[in-house]
Amino acid sequence: MRAQIYPRPGSGATRPVFAQSGRAAQARELRSQVQTGIQPGDSSNPWVMPAREHVLEVSVWLPVKRGVIFPFFADAANLNLITPPWVNFQILTPLPVEMRQGTLLDYRIRLRGIPVRWRTQITTWEPNERFVDEQLKGPYYLWRHEHTFEDDGEGTLCRDRVTYSHPGGALVHRFLVGPDVAKIFAYRQAKLIELYGRSAALAAAHSTALAPTGP
Repeated sequence: MRAQIYPRPGSGATRPVFAQSGRAAQARELRSQVQTGIQPGDSSNPWVMPAREHVLEVSVWLPVKRGVIFPFFADAANLNLITPPWVNFQILTPLPVEMRQGTLLDYRIRLRGIPVRWRTQITTWEPNERFVDEQLKGPYYLWRHEHTFEDDGEGTLCRDRVTYSHPGGALVHRFLVGPDVAKIFAYRQAKLIELYGRSAALAAAHSTALAPTGP
């Protein structure tokens, strides 16, 4: 079993069409769109067309029970522990935060050097089983992250499923956004194994290897 990043068919989101060609021009355009906050479906913007949704699925097995690992995720302060340092993650919402359905979380991050404010909402909260956070404001057109926790032998299988779409086209995803998302989740897996690594080698053997596919 391995992680995958693949396009989701039937996406109804929209994205600007790049007026310039080439990877460098697309990267400049992506930076401009993130900074100016172009939104999908903006009828006043002539540079729009359907955007493709992508899905990343990855899992990590940890040698602890759900009753141990879920409270770790329920503490928003722990997000910084499993986020790569190059993202410069800062949580802006005053801590502690009561995690439940409807909770709003504000962050500041950097994506390829671009400072970005990000707001997400917990839209599903089922303690010890699953929760979902969705972007309300941020760099993506769509970001829906589902976390699930399943008993598996003497430990827990933690699954992540992220559905997202973003400014730019297939090349932007292939060379910029897709690899960045994969790196973030690879770091997350490694840190979780490190934090709960009494059986790190066994955990690594059970966990999926990140191998992005698709455009």
